[in-house]
Amino acid sequence: DITQIEQHESAAASALSDDMAVGGQNVMEMWELLLEEEDATNSIDLVTISELLLGDSSSISCYATKALLTEGVASYCFKELGGKLADLPLYEPRQVHIVENMRSIAEIEA
Repeated sequence: DITQIEQHESAAASALSDDMAVGGQNVMEMWELLLEEEDATNSIDLVTISELLLGDSSSISCYATKALLTEGVASYCFKELGGKLADLPLYEPRQVHIVENMRSIAEIEA
């Protein structure tokens, strides 16, 4: 259904715009919180990330969250893993030194 596709695309564009306005702060804060957990090396599924970031796990919110994790200002904070849980992508918070490196490169390129 075209209307549904447009809703998903619109939500992703809005999330990316909001993310740009705050410089990726929400993704960075979530990344920091996840790193502070004891099992920071564990993967996290898209639904959980969507609930943490947007407070919702609807298909539209998950689509917007995936856009943030792949195209957002702080997209370097998470790595998409090859595995899937219930057909949803899994992500892993990157280690601090990797994020710092990638952030430096992004700032140079900007």
